[in-house]
Amino acid sequence: MKRMLFLLITATCTDTFPLKVNATEIDKLRLYSDEHPPYNFSVHNQAMGITVDILVEMLRISNSKLTRDDIQFLPWARGIAYTRQRKNTLLFSTTKTQQRADLFQWVGPIITSELVLIAKREKKLTYQNKEAWKHLRFGAVRSDISADILFQHFGEEVDVNLSNDGQMSILQLFLDRIDLLFYEKNVAFWMLRKAGLPINDYEIIYRFAPTEEWFALNKETDKRVVTELQVALDSLGEDYIKHVINRYIGRTEQ
Repeated sequence: MKRMLFLLITATCTDTFPLKVNATEIDKLRLYSDEHPPYNFSVHNQAMGITVDILVEMLRISNSKLTRDDIQFLPWARGIAYTRQRKNTLLFSTTKTQQRADLFQWVGPIITSELVLIAKREKKLTYQNKEAWKHLRFGAVRSDISADILFQHFGEEVDVNLSNDGQMSILQLFLDRIDLLFYEKNVAFWMLRKAGLPINDYEIIYRFAPTEEWFALNKETDKRVVTELQVALDSLGEDYIKHVINRYIGRTEQ
């Protein structure tokens, strides 16, 4: 009778409070990201960036054997597709929206980011209203949240040139193939510098409300893995996150 009672209590507690996941389960994860500096990017095949450093520390806290060397960089649209289709996959950093909420499991928020519209200063563009801007050519990254927001804000008929990555969008802005680039602020100015372009020649024309960046995991991934990573992230604290941000972000706009 006592053993039956013990088994009943154990089963109930296990259902209510899932057991701590073994680090081996976390080690099954495939880690996907894209070139999105200063948040996540690669230098000589070495993963770097704010969210990379945060994830690496989370893995260390969770006693995982995964390291920054296990992070695979893909075009963003492919990373989204792989993470939706393949169990035990994690994609970062991903803006969590109402449209995406049910597509993944989530760990976060990690940090906040700011989407902006950037143009050449010489064009002297100012935002008046949506109708006045519908004749302009916009640039955004394919499957990135910026493209979705552009269509929501200006309508499906807006002229948007979608590229595979941010560096191509920066080139299109420089070559005047687009009038406005819609991208994350820190990423855009980082890439302008990397391209050797004077950032004083570019300006922010319009700012959208800040968004939150998260780690997105395939829906079939063990929920205990998601919980363990969330606990690891929460344990880092705001001071650590600020320290990592300050390590990468200096002055990003003039």
